[in-house]
Amino acid sequence: MILSRFFLLALVLTTTVFAGSLSFLDIDIAVKTKLESKVQLDYPMISKNDIEANILNKDILSDITPKAVGFTYDIPEKSNVLGRTVIPLKLLDSQGHIIETKQVLSEVKAFTLFHKSKRLVKRGEVIDENDLNSVKLNMANYSKRQLMQKEDIIGKETKSSIAKDTIFGSWMIRDVPTIRQGAMVNLIFSENGLHLKAKGRALDDGFIGGFIRVQSSYKANKIIIGEVLNETNVKVSILN
Repeated sequence: MILSRFFLLALVLTTTVFAGSLSFLDIDIAVKTKLESKVQLDYPMISKNDIEANILNKDILSDITPKAVGFTYDIPEKSNVLGRTVIPLKLLDSQGHIIETKQVLSEVKAFTLFHKSKRLVKRGEVIDENDLNSVKLNMANYSKRQLMQKEDIIGKETKSSIAKDTIFGSWMIRDVPTIRQGAMVNLIFSENGLHLKAKGRALDDGFIGGFIRVQSSYKANKIIIGEVLNETNVKVSILN
């Protein structure tokens, strides 16, 4: 029977297993199960069936001393176990004392959907579903910022041109601005029953609820900070 103890010490997850008569299979199952659980914790959208964890240097565990009845190893809570990782695995005797340490080399693959561009998408274009090609790839080879849902991409605009077959990343796209730099807007001033309106030009891209610089047509050199209300109106605190 295998008994396991788990300890969360600082930012390290320590796993200790006692198996009575220790074998490679005990270690293989325990380490692979823990690695798979770590991936699911870090990437909840990845199914367990799409995770492959293996020990590459199994030969170092072929000559386990009969005195070893348990083992312990640490996986830092903030670590990324995708790809290859060296795990110091300590073999324990019946008293819990360390007999020796084995450097176990693991490899973890986790497959999930990524979204590629079907064509050259030019800077400033708004992306629609027809621009996307979904493919299942190993997460270990890509950035977490490229792990996106279709809904995170469709309807956004590109910050720069994106070549065909490029995997989309969050840094490549942005929300479509409510007001674009250079657009003519209405400057709205309202305070203590006084309501004024003037024309102005947006000096920045802006989004509803955000603030941008605007230049008043009333006084060309006057730059005012205003709040974007909608596609045409900016609320300002002063007009002159």
